[in-house]
Amino acid sequence: MKKILVTASRYSTLCKSAKKLLEDNGFQIDENSTGNRYTADELSKLVPAYDAAIVGMDPWNKEVIAKADRMKIIAKFGVGYDNIDVEAAKKKGITVTYAAGQNAVSVAELAFSLLMSVVKNLSKFNTHVKKGIWDRELQYELYGKTIGLYGFGNIAQKFAEMLAGFHVNILAYDPYFNKERADERNVIYADVDTLLTHSDVISLHIPGFREHSHIINESALSMMKQNSILINTARGNLIDLTALQKALDEQHLLGAGLDCFEIEPITDPLPLFRHERVVCTPHCGGKTCEAYERISLSTAHNILDIFQGKTPENKL
Repeated sequence: MKKILVTASRYSTLCKSAKKLLEDNGFQIDENSTGNRYTADELSKLVPAYDAAIVGMDPWNKEVIAKADRMKIIAKFGVGYDNIDVEAAKKKGITVTYAAGQNAVSVAELAFSLLMSVVKNLSKFNTHVKKGIWDRELQYELYGKTIGLYGFGNIAQKFAEMLAGFHVNILAYDPYFNKERADERNVIYADVDTLLTHSDVISLHIPGFREHSHIINESALSMMKQNSILINTARGNLIDLTALQKALDEQHLLGAGLDCFEIEPITDPLPLFRHERVVCTPHCGGKTCEAYERISLSTAHNILDIFQGKTPENKL
């Protein structure tokens, strides 16, 4: 019997159809029941016994992959695969896949929710009303503002679609900019400098590759407009949080909506949390019931394809 290691969370609870599909095809499913992400050392001890893996955010580095002698496929449960050494896997003869587009709606909806929470100061109002404080201070409108999308992949494109009804101007930068899809969504290409200097909102939609680390640094933040907003539903390492805190302390930025952080999970409050227009969520953008269903079936079919001698979708 072929064995699959599942490190993505809540698989049995939220991915019943995919699990049944794999079990009906003769696979044994072993899940991470620790409640925590596996470390590289833990994975190194586990992987020799498995033929396939459905992985979350665990560190699948070259040392882990070197131990995976039986493994044929690493199927990423999601879109971002920066935690997987893809080149090491290829050298080992292991196929790596990801679930492109399957969580785009979920993440885009959270990006929009964070944006509106900052614009309307919903977090503060919610807390105050529940405490009996009736403080009706002025807010802002999104209407007529310029939204800058740093990256223009599936999630950014869905986000642009959601923004369409708010009569905003949308700019986007992407090194692989798709003009046809941009034109369909009334999105205009901009270089990075133009994006930063002309946008009232910057929303990040790029991978967390090493070369993108702290791409939003003190210099980039200083280029952003006064009273602008930063949204990050991509990867935590994209932002230098010390520089972001400085920009907030100096009231250069109005606020920020953050779904991901450089070090996760957050166990102690960060200094920037004291700002009322900093709204945070626990890296949950893709965690909806609907997205889990789509992603789990996508990863299951990719695994079945490999063992049936077919080429899977979204192979890296």
